[in-house]
Amino acid sequence: MVYAGVYSVVVGSINISGSHELIEITAPTDQNVIILRAWLQPAINATTPDEAIDIAMGFPTVSGGGGAITPEKMNPNFATAKSSATGNSGTPPTMATPVIRQGFHMQQGFTYLPIPEERMVVPGGDLWGFAVLDNPISTYACTFGVVFAEV
Repeated sequence: MVYAGVYSVVVGSINISGSHELIEITAPTDQNVIILRAWLQPAINATTPDEAIDIAMGFPTVSGGGGAITPEKMNPNFATAKSSATGNSGTPPTMATPVIRQGFHMQQGFTYLPIPEERMVVPGGDLWGFAVLDNPISTYACTFGVVFAEV
């Protein structure tokens, strides 16, 4: 498969204290997007709560409405991403049936690194979302991101 470009969207250290939109990617109308990797990890030097929470990834029917985030090229020779990204909103996107819903321990973080056959494909013009579904007992200082390809 030939990629038109590979891009990252990363959000630095923030505090999560409730359900939260992490990142949403809207595929360009003329290209599909393949989700290559996503992660949520404790911030460096943060005191991380000893608890487990749920995350979800999938195709939202309603956006969480976060602020714009510029996708960064993984290779300087790639064209600027046609996809748009938003994130870091206290309102999670509405996902009737997440493709992935998984619990993880906050001290260990979460990584989505699928084999090629299990990668989520976002059809042109559609929305993909990554969100925290639970309300942590304590505030979670974390960083998160996603790497995706346009094809």
